[in-house]
Amino acid sequence: MEVSDTEKPIYYSDWTYAAVQQLTAIADYDTEFKIAERLALFIRQVREVIAFLLRAGLCVESNNKLKIGPAQIHISPDSPWIKQHHGNWRTRALESYYTESPLKLHYSPPMTLSRADCKRVRAILLSSIERINALVDPSLSEDLICISLDLFRIGKI
Repeated sequence: MEVSDTEKPIYYSDWTYAAVQQLTAIADYDTEFKIAERLALFIRQVREVIAFLLRAGLCVESNNKLKIGPAQIHISPDSPWIKQHHGNWRTRALESYYTESPLKLHYSPPMTLSRADCKRVRAILLSSIERINALVDPSLSEDLICISLDLFRIGKI
């Protein structure tokens, strides 16, 4: 089951949709109140997000308990919503600078290197992403994190 194209703009409009959906994969976050507390959101906002996620099949509810649903959502690199999606999570990364957590890792070094080594760095990062995904897929859902990774040339080429 795939989310419809009319639902994707809503889902990618704000980080809260993905965060709430993913949080429902963790057993301790099965009610709107627990989700609102974890994400520091107003209960009204969480209710609106949950209502959307239930309609889209991204979450399901049983016995007043929420869990992640069977519907799948994917954004392609050429989607008109890709910039918004990345921007949502980069904004959250910037906000995380003001919180304390031993898990936090922020690394943003501008650097110079050869063009050949730039290609090697990109290959290392892609390999690392594949390794992370292989680890995440079978992993038990116990915590919600975000990894934001960028590699880009600075200025005109």
